[in-house]
Amino acid sequence: MVEAMMADGTRVELSSDGTWTQVLPSGSTPEGGGFRRAKWGATRAEVKASEGREPDGGVDATLGYAVTIAGLSATALYIFVSDTLVRAKYIITQPHSDYALNLRDFSVLDELLTSKYGQAIERNQYWSNDLYEDSPQEYGLAVAAGHMTRYYQWSAGDTHIWLVITGDNFDIDLQIEYVGKAFEKFESVQTKAAALDDL
Repeated sequence: MVEAMMADGTRVELSSDGTWTQVLPSGSTPEGGGFRRAKWGATRAEVKASEGREPDGGVDATLGYAVTIAGLSATALYIFVSDTLVRAKYIITQPHSDYALNLRDFSVLDELLTSKYGQAIERNQYWSNDLYEDSPQEYGLAVAAGHMTRYYQWSAGDTHIWLVITGDNFDIDLQIEYVGKAFEKFESVQTKAAALDDL
């Protein structure tokens, strides 16, 4: 096989039959990197082995496991591109009858992430509608209505981490997303290639 570099910087191996495969970044799964017990770049089979059980859900590009983090019900979702683990997230599924409790959960997760990874490199709060902006006691309702979004970001070793709370139509979405830094370009290239194949 011959190794080559494409115009976008992606390294590939060319086979004698004219086909090519992408060369994944070296050193992309150092000790301690990845999500849960799986390393960035792991295959679906390797992730299943790391969890030690069959997934509770998922489709071709994902595997989902029901878990509990910080005392909250959640789904651990592994996201694959070309059978390669590139991203993952905890989707909090803990039910609450009071919207404000979702913001409390956000604060608890923020404290835990800060304790583990240090101060966030970004702490953002956005308002698309300022109806409740002067009423902190209504911030939970503001999130549920889609008026306010918060997202905080950390950078740790080979991983970007985002804590996000947003809402729409009175349904709140609270997640922690983990992205393998070395696989961001790989995911972008593969996603674009798949989109072009559909045209």
